[in-house]
Amino acid sequence: DVYGPPLGRKLIVFIDDLNMPKEDLYGTQQPIALLKTMLERDGFYDRGKELNWKTVKDTRFICAMGHPGGARNTVDARFASLFNIFEIEAPSEENLKAIYRSIL
Repeated sequence: DVYGPPLGRKLIVFIDDLNMPKEDLYGTQQPIALLKTMLERDGFYDRGKELNWKTVKDTRFICAMGHPGGARNTVDARFASLFNIFEIEAPSEENLKAIYRSIL
């Protein structure tokens, strides 16, 4: 089975709050483990009795997350290494005022 966008197209999936899944008893975040498998192997196993392989093609992932703390957890470094990571600081109050003054 092959999943993805129509031929000649690309699919971009945006995942917000990537680090929200709670760690289980073994320290694993199951949704992130599934995403890691999809990114590394271009697919995943179906949970049915036959464990059929599902291939995912022409799909890219963009994710966002906040700093760990509160309900946010640390993401596995092996998973994070599959992405280009950028940190963007929130603008200062002065910068926000300048931005909104120019719009209004």
